[in-house]
Amino acid sequence: MDSERIANRRRRRRRRKLQRLIPAAIAIVLIAVIATVGWKTGLFESFLYTSEEADLFSYFGAIGDDYAVIVEDGEITTRQMKVIDGVMYQDLDSVKEEYNDRFYLDVNDNALLYTTAVEVISAPIGGNSYTSQGKSEQLPYVICMPEKDTYLVALDYVRKYADFTYDLYGGTGEPYRASIRTGAKTIPVATVTKEQAVRISPDKKAKILKQMQEGDKLTVLEEDTEWTKVQTQDLIIGYYETRFLGETENETVQAPEPHTEPAFTYMTKDGPVRLVWDMVTNETANSGLKDRLAGQEGLTVVSPTWFFVCDNDGNIESIASEKYVETAHGMGLEVWGLVENITYNNDLKMYDILSYSSKRRHLIDQLMQYAADYDLDGINLDFETIPTEAGECYAQFVRELSIACRSAQIVLSVDNYVPTGSTEHYNRAQQGLFADYLIIMGYDEHYSGSEESGSVASINFVIEGITKTLEDVPAERVINAVPFYTRVWIETPKTQAEIEAEEANDAFIPYTLEVRTLGMTDALDLLKEVGTEARWDEETAQNYAEWQKGERTYKVWLEDGDSLSAKVQTMHNFHLAGIAAWQLSYATPEAWAAIAQF
Repeated sequence: MDSERIANRRRRRRRRKLQRLIPAAIAIVLIAVIATVGWKTGLFESFLYTSEEADLFSYFGAIGDDYAVIVEDGEITTRQMKVIDGVMYQDLDSVKEEYNDRFYLDVNDNALLYTTAVEVISAPIGGNSYTSQGKSEQLPYVICMPEKDTYLVALDYVRKYADFTYDLYGGTGEPYRASIRTGAKTIPVATVTKEQAVRISPDKKAKILKQMQEGDKLTVLEEDTEWTKVQTQDLIIGYYETRFLGETENETVQAPEPHTEPAFTYMTKDGPVRLVWDMVTNETANSGLKDRLAGQEGLTVVSPTWFFVCDNDGNIESIASEKYVETAHGMGLEVWGLVENITYNNDLKMYDILSYSSKRRHLIDQLMQYAADYDLDGINLDFETIPTEAGECYAQFVRELSIACRSAQIVLSVDNYVPTGSTEHYNRAQQGLFADYLIIMGYDEHYSGSEESGSVASINFVIEGITKTLEDVPAERVINAVPFYTRVWIETPKTQAEIEAEEANDAFIPYTLEVRTLGMTDALDLLKEVGTEARWDEETAQNYAEWQKGERTYKVWLEDGDSLSAKVQTMHNFHLAGIAAWQLSYATPEAWAAIAQF
């Protein structure tokens, strides 16, 4: 009995113990089940995320609540633009560099100009109107305004003349941000499958940049297994959990609507241009044109030096001749009257002339009147030694002159130096867009002011001039000019005293230099006189001669039929529009034969 009682007591104790353990076990199981369900459904995840919001002004680095930060290719840039009443403004220099460099600030007339093929559109600084085709158009924003040391231009206005658009977001307590599009593009996009936040970094504890809703779309910038770098449609860039994004798909963003304006047309010739400049220094020198042209072959244009800018009001002096034009036309030649700023150069301030719309117009009106009075076929613009500060207004002058010439149906050709860094301000690209022909003055590689003797136009110098010009202007509207002259260089050894007097940092040149400029015939006659024969120099593609007279050394790189033929062949290789030559009184039968080869 005792053993049975003991066994029963043990069973009761085990039962009571089991009864106490069952609730605990059930609780553990329930907790596990709830935890599993919560993990799978995200029931408890809200406790793992921060709800703290980021300061968007600090995040974007906005310099003020009226500036838009530019977002580009999924990156926040350092570029910021002024925003006024929902319109973005950019500084004028950047507008010209990035969108269209035909904008011109006329500081004297207080206007922003834009030139098309047929007109100049003018917008007063600080105003909300512009004049086009004689009519004033009102806009709901200021077009251009001064800002510190620059000018700001409304991008809504710029869009009239450039193929781009912009999207602007923010304001009302958020920083402005914007993106600028210039073409179509394809972007990877994913749809949000669960409401979550775009965060400042790939971490649940990272601050919130923007709360997303199911169905929103995000641009995918960088995919990862846990967090994906994204961009919202309103240009906020951050991180979103990859598991809450749908499949990535490509979407196409259309290109901006292209702007339209009158197309450029050019008074170009069906065949090659073969032009010679005629240096006419006074009215009497107009006579005898037929004699000067005797023996010419294949010439199409003669360009007399007739018109001179003579003062800072933009007045032009003329020595043009009706009989000269009649003679040229009777020989089947066109006449392109040359206008220059060289004769009175010491008295002229080109910036003071060209920076005024009224003076540019005065110059143009005079030229157009002369063209009509003398039945000219073209104008040849030969403005040289333009100072850097006058570069932009010179380009504007070319634009405006081209409109007048196009309207009068006469050719506009513009003379230019061989391109160098010091002549970039001549803006050959704009000249090439507006003028009918750009003429390279492919000579004076070494000129009367040079410190060292050398060729007037070596073949490499010619090639370089053509190559660099073709970077800005199409070959079918480029003419290369060749010299009908040569220079004789006379080198005299420096004395010891002269050498010792030189600055230590100067390039050492062991001689002093004198130079004589000769026509082609006179140069050949000189060689005969001194009994010296020239020999072909492959490097310059010229016949070269050298001789001694006492302690002096004479050097000459001849321009003759051989050198001109080499230049013509080079020009053929570049498919240029024509050839020009300076100048008529220096020509020889060999020169005419070379010109006719083009």
